[in-house]
Amino acid sequence: MKTDRNILAVCHDAGGARAVIPVVKELKRLGVSVVALVAGPAAVIWPSECPEVEFLEVPDAFSSTEAGKVFEAHHTDTLLSASGLYNQIEHTVRVAAQRRGLYSVAVLDSWLTYAERFQRISDEGLEECHPDRVCVIDDLSYQGMLSAGFKPDQVVITGPPNLEATVSFCQSISPDQCEEWRMKHGLSPRDFVMTFFSDPFYTGPDGEWITGPGALIGPDGKSIFGYTSISILEAVLEELAAACEAVGRSCKFIVKPHPIEHAECLRPVVDQKESNKWLDVRISTEGNAAEWIMLSDAVLGMMSIALLEAALAGKPALSVEIGLLESGAEDPCLSNLLGYTYAIYDRSSLKKAMQAICAGNFDRVISSPRCQLPIWGAAGRVASAVVS
Repeated sequence: MKTDRNILAVCHDAGGARAVIPVVKELKRLGVSVVALVAGPAAVIWPSECPEVEFLEVPDAFSSTEAGKVFEAHHTDTLLSASGLYNQIEHTVRVAAQRRGLYSVAVLDSWLTYAERFQRISDEGLEECHPDRVCVIDDLSYQGMLSAGFKPDQVVITGPPNLEATVSFCQSISPDQCEEWRMKHGLSPRDFVMTFFSDPFYTGPDGEWITGPGALIGPDGKSIFGYTSISILEAVLEELAAACEAVGRSCKFIVKPHPIEHAECLRPVVDQKESNKWLDVRISTEGNAAEWIMLSDAVLGMMSIALLEAALAGKPALSVEIGLLESGAEDPCLSNLLGYTYAIYDRSSLKKAMQAICAGNFDRVISSPRCQLPIWGAAGRVASAVVS
C-alpha cells in the first residue's frame, strides 16, 4: 500500500516508544513516509531499536511553535503519538496538531489513568486534548476510555503493539543467543538467574518522587499502594536468601531500575546483601527488558509491564505487592487481574513462592490467563487506524 501520507510520530516514555516503534516500522513497510520526534528515554531507545526511521531528538519542553515548524518542514498530515503520563512533549504536539486540523491517533501501551494521559496542567489550569482516535489494548481499556469521556467512535481495540513485538522477539531467540547474553553480562549458562523489574517510586537523588497523575507516592509522602520499590525489594531478597540457603542453591539476582527511576535509591538494599553467600545481587541499567526476560529463569516486580511481557514469553512472572490489600487501593498490576502473572500480596505467600522457585518447582508460580489479549496483528491494526 503506497500512499502519499506524511506521518509524524512523537514519544517520550520508554513504554510509549515501544508501542509506537512497531507501528512506524509497519507504516514504513507499507511505503508510508514517517518521521519521529523523540525525547527523554525514547531518544535513547530509538537509535538502536528503530534506526530505519528518521528521527529528531528534542527536549521534553519542545514548544507548540517548534512543533508547527516540524509539521511544515515534513508536510505532516497525520500525527501518531504515544500516550505517556510522565512527559509534556506528547501533549504539546497533540495540541499543536489539533490547532492545525491534523488527524491524530494515539496508542496506549498500558492500562489505567486513561483521562490523565490526555491532560496536562498549564498556567491556565487543566488542559485536555483528545486525539481523533485512540488505539487500546483490550475491552478493559476500551471501557476505561469511555469512562474517561471518550466517544465510542474515538476508541478502537487493536491489541498492544509493544507486547506483540516483545513476544515475537522472544520467540525468535535461540538458547545459544541466551547464553551469549548471559556471557555478555558476566553470567554463566549454569547460573540460576532472577531479574527484578522496578517501578519509579523515587526519581531524584534525594528521594524525590513523581507528583500528579500517575504518581506512586501521594502528596503526604506515603505510597498510594501500600509499598515502595525499596520495601518490596527488601522483602524479596530476605525471603529469597532464606530459600536459597535452605536448598543450598545460589542465585544471581539482577535489579533493573525503571527508565525514569533514580537507581541509586535502591543501592542501600542491594549493598545489604553483599555478605550473603547465597545471593549475588547487582543493579544493571544495561540491556532492554526482553533481553533480561529471556536470560532469566524467573522474573519479579510489582506492576511493571515487563512482568506481562515475561509471562507472554513463557517465563514465571511474579508480581509482589505486599501492603496493597491494607492500602485499600485497586491492584495497579493489570496482568494480575488478567491472570497472566502470579500475584503475591503477603509475606507468607512470598516465602512459599521463593521456596518453590529455588526448588525448581516453577509450575507452582505460573498463572493461567483468564482471557487472551489480542496480541498478534496489533501493529498492523494500529497502522490501519493511522492511514484509514
